[in-house]
Amino acid sequence: MDPTSCMKGLVMAGSQFRNNRSDANILQLQRQIELMISLTMTGRSVKFFNPQQILPMECLSCLCDIIEDHHTPATLSHKTIVLLNNLASYPDIRDAMHTTFNFTSSLAIFLQYHTQSPGEPLVLQTLQLLQKLTYKSKVSYPNSYMEELIRFLISHILSHESDLTAPCLGLLANLCKNNLSIQAHVKALENVKSIYRTLIAYVSHSNQSIVVYSFSILSNLCLNEEIGEKVFNAKNIYQTFQLIFNIIVNGDSSNVRRFTCDLFIGLLKSPKIQQSVVIYEHFEACLMQVLHLITMDTESATKIFELLLSFCSVNGLRCTVCRALLNTPSLQDPDRYQPQIHQRQITEPFFALVHWAGQSVETHDQAPLFALDLLKEVFEEVIDSGLSAQLSPRTDVVVPMAVEQLTPPCDTDGSVLKLKCLKTVKALDVLLVLCNDEAMKLQVAEAVGTKVCSTLLEHQYQHNRLGMTAGHCGMDGDWSEAGVDLVLHTLELMSRIKTYVANMDMMFYETLQDQRLVAFLAFSLTNDTRARVQLALRLLNQALPLPEFPAIMLGDSIAAYNAKQATERKVLNIGHMEAPGSPPGKQQKTSVNYNGTDVGKGRGKGSPHREGSVDTLIDRMNSGLEIKDVKASEIMDLYEHKLASLATKESHLQDLLEAKQLALAQADRLIAQYKSRRAQSEAEARKLASMLQDSERRSESYRDQINELRLDKERQAEDMEQLVGQNNKLQAVAEEHEQLQAAYAEQIQRVEALQRSVNAHMDEQNSLREMNEMLRRHNESLKNQIEDEKKRLTKQLKDKEVKLTEEKDKVRTLEHEKEDLETAVDKYRNELTKLEQVKKETVKKYEASIAEKDALIKTQKGELDKNAQIVAMIHNISAGVKS
Repeated sequence: MDPTSCMKGLVMAGSQFRNNRSDANILQLQRQIELMISLTMTGRSVKFFNPQQILPMECLSCLCDIIEDHHTPATLSHKTIVLLNNLASYPDIRDAMHTTFNFTSSLAIFLQYHTQSPGEPLVLQTLQLLQKLTYKSKVSYPNSYMEELIRFLISHILSHESDLTAPCLGLLANLCKNNLSIQAHVKALENVKSIYRTLIAYVSHSNQSIVVYSFSILSNLCLNEEIGEKVFNAKNIYQTFQLIFNIIVNGDSSNVRRFTCDLFIGLLKSPKIQQSVVIYEHFEACLMQVLHLITMDTESATKIFELLLSFCSVNGLRCTVCRALLNTPSLQDPDRYQPQIHQRQITEPFFALVHWAGQSVETHDQAPLFALDLLKEVFEEVIDSGLSAQLSPRTDVVVPMAVEQLTPPCDTDGSVLKLKCLKTVKALDVLLVLCNDEAMKLQVAEAVGTKVCSTLLEHQYQHNRLGMTAGHCGMDGDWSEAGVDLVLHTLELMSRIKTYVANMDMMFYETLQDQRLVAFLAFSLTNDTRARVQLALRLLNQALPLPEFPAIMLGDSIAAYNAKQATERKVLNIGHMEAPGSPPGKQQKTSVNYNGTDVGKGRGKGSPHREGSVDTLIDRMNSGLEIKDVKASEIMDLYEHKLASLATKESHLQDLLEAKQLALAQADRLIAQYKSRRAQSEAEARKLASMLQDSERRSESYRDQINELRLDKERQAEDMEQLVGQNNKLQAVAEEHEQLQAAYAEQIQRVEALQRSVNAHMDEQNSLREMNEMLRRHNESLKNQIEDEKKRLTKQLKDKEVKLTEEKDKVRTLEHEKEDLETAVDKYRNELTKLEQVKKETVKKYEASIAEKDALIKTQKGELDKNAQIVAMIHNISAGVKS
């Protein structure tokens, strides 16, 4: 079924349901939701559901109304939650659900109305949906629904374990992560100690999800507190590392692996944890196991790349990661890497990393971007540490892959264009890092030509909104800033390799003098990103000496940007005066036009820009937007819902502002206390100075007394040394006398022992002589017996040999007879045609004779075998006698 028709049917069914709650309308709405569930199942493409377009927005608004209506039937609510769970699996839709439509608050309130029946699957699915929505999302606090939600979660965590325990822990972990307000609220609870005890008990649970969620909550709440020091102390931290690595390598699912990686990344932000990881003795072995997970699915590979980048940010670990990736013998094989094979068929982690870096962002989302970042870190370490001679960088694989990414994007979707531009920028970053080494720079120069750079620049000049407007209006596209970075990095690469590539220097200087570059330089120089400003200044430093560089135009563009920013600040101040506590620009952030682009993301944030956005929206609606099937009341409902959500956000921000004001007042009190304490400390310092002077005078008198005592002590020490010397001499004589007495007694004992030993040896020698004589006589009798037996066996052997010779003669005679008989048989065969009857009789006679002879031969052979066995037995006996 056509997805657009399904979405229109859902919106229409939702409108009918709001107007008339009949059973037929409920069934129709439920049927439309089931169709959308089938279209949004995991693994299917949801490109049709762009949350920046009006029809998907109306669908989400309809679903939000169903959730917020507390009289909705349970079956319809269940289907709605299932559909929202499917949609929340996609990042863009999940962000829109959380920020634009504020589904988090709606679901939290929805959950409060179903707390009476916690055993229902609806509650479990709602918790799972909230866990998806709050993953890596900022949740506003304080508010009433969030307090109720936290109370609900903690009550289920502290109660007996059930199916809700794991999702409650996961949701609480998401809420506490990077949210100081919620962390302070949880710490201020009366039963916080019970919470800590329960979480610590869950750390040893058999369910990996519960273990990871518990660790995450503990790390967010008490990592830098006393209880956190006990949980993550030096004794337990290495066991924690091993547990985390085991879950990452042998995780039950990609979801568990994702949360475990996030936990490790969060822990690595602590300096103590960083030091513990650096000295962890099993880190390299665990790292090798983690690297082999790169060949898994996109989600797992993305999280592994994030974890490896976190390792690279820790001093002392980037070199370890670099060696683990590059220090393998198989990297030396030039035919080892084949770009066309699937990543699961690549066993070498470095080749898998290169393979991921070359994948498309449309099908693999953020994985190629993280892979390029990791390659950049690896080669920075190789070059900075001088490891290129020890390791195998394999730039012959990396450089072609990076150059393949230097192609202009051809998509029209803003989000895809932004990802592709970011990927191109990161590939340029890798090439720029390689240019820091002369040998690698030559390889880059051989692979990059002037056509590649000119194509990238021309595409930005022609399609980037900033370049098209010549710097006189703000950027309202999602990918324009990424395009600016692409232009700057391309020019930086050209400046690095211009002396190694033919015609590159000429093209580089012509590009710097191109008037179309002015808008990009002006935007970069007035930007708040440090790296972008520094890169633009380096390019400007090379461009200013050129004769045709448009410096005046650049100055005008910079002045225009500064004037625009001043106007924005003025409008911003007016907005603060008109509506104190209402943050400017928040409503514009969620304004969406009918072409699917964000209206409020431009530079202008004042009321003129809002009026222009509304006018533009009306013009576009009148100029060709196909909304004939949508009623005006539905559009009004959509924007009423938006305004309500924005008002809710405004009240939340007002609460935050009041909290900040309280914090500021508290800071003022602390400053006053600090000043008073400082005055007290200065008075105490002066008092201590006077006391120090008195003590110095007393110390001088004490010093004189000490000198006199020291002289007396030296004289007494000399007398004592003489007495000690005499005493030592006497003690030495006494000790020598005692040693001589002990040696004399020891020698007497030794002589007695030797005498007893000599007597014992003489007795033993006499007994051995008698035994030797007895053995000699026995040996002579055995020799006589062996000689007699040998003679007897020799005689028997000669008799057997004579018999064997006679038998052999008989066998030869029988063989000659057999040959004669065979000759006769051949003769009779030739006469077969003439004397057939006679031959038959003769053959019968001779066959009987042959049978008798054969029997006789067999008999003789049997006797021969027996004789041979007898001969072998005789040989064996004689051999045994000889031995």
